[in-house]
Amino acid sequence: MDNLLDRIQNLNYETFAIGLLVLAIGMILSKIIAKVVSKIALKSSNDIHVQLVTQKIIFWSLGFGVILMTLDTVGVNLTAVVATAGFLTVAIGFAAQTAFSNIISGIFLLFDKPFVIGEGVQIGQVSGVVTSLDLLSTKIRRWDNVYIRIPNSTLLTETIQNLNRHNIRRIDIPIGIAFKEDIKTARKVIFEAVKSYPNVLEEPEPTVYVDAFGESGFNFIIRAWIPTNVFLQAKSEIIEIVKMRLDEANIEIPFPHRTLFLKETGKQDLNLKN
Repeated sequence: MDNLLDRIQNLNYETFAIGLLVLAIGMILSKIIAKVVSKIALKSSNDIHVQLVTQKIIFWSLGFGVILMTLDTVGVNLTAVVATAGFLTVAIGFAAQTAFSNIISGIFLLFDKPFVIGEGVQIGQVSGVVTSLDLLSTKIRRWDNVYIRIPNSTLLTETIQNLNRHNIRRIDIPIGIAFKEDIKTARKVIFEAVKSYPNVLEEPEPTVYVDAFGESGFNFIIRAWIPTNVFLQAKSEIIEIVKMRLDEANIEIPFPHRTLFLKETGKQDLNLKN
């Protein structure tokens, strides 16, 4: 270790400049090669995940070789470097267990493909758009534009909901109708309102059914299939249309009711209070 440090300290400016040149050219070539190979990987797999991870693996692998070449160029004994690195590897290994776990998990996620960059996901309490899948972590841009970084080892054991994997999604909308209203009439009005919305698919056909007795009325459930790319917009607009059609048909959407029973106080109780 001391000999290695002494050798580095005794470098002349010419050797040092050559070393820097080798390092700079080597890193640039590593980056170019990594990009070319990753583009080939993208064409063969049509998966941007594969492209990005392949690019990083190749770049850092070549970069490591460039660093060794640079050390050799400036006259550093690589045997001493390897021996020193062996001791450092043992020391760093204990501190880097989490990092290695994330790398392995990232490789598993790469092959499993529970999501791709640009898809909306729900992971635990986090929901947003995947912006990057790296070897150590996955980056998500939450719907409110907050940056979230999740370690890959966490993703491997977490339930992942992919919101964009399929072209269509089902909307479930609960709605209440007052007890005094006719169930069949209310169901017909709601069904026709949902069917009239242009983004509701004809197949599978939307359904409207009575789910339960609520506290203040009958609980209906609307189920309709919508193209995924207009899901949130469609949900809001369907609610607006249904409310408008129910108002036109004079069908009441209930609000919480409470019935109070007042006990009459007898004369004897009044006398006691007085």
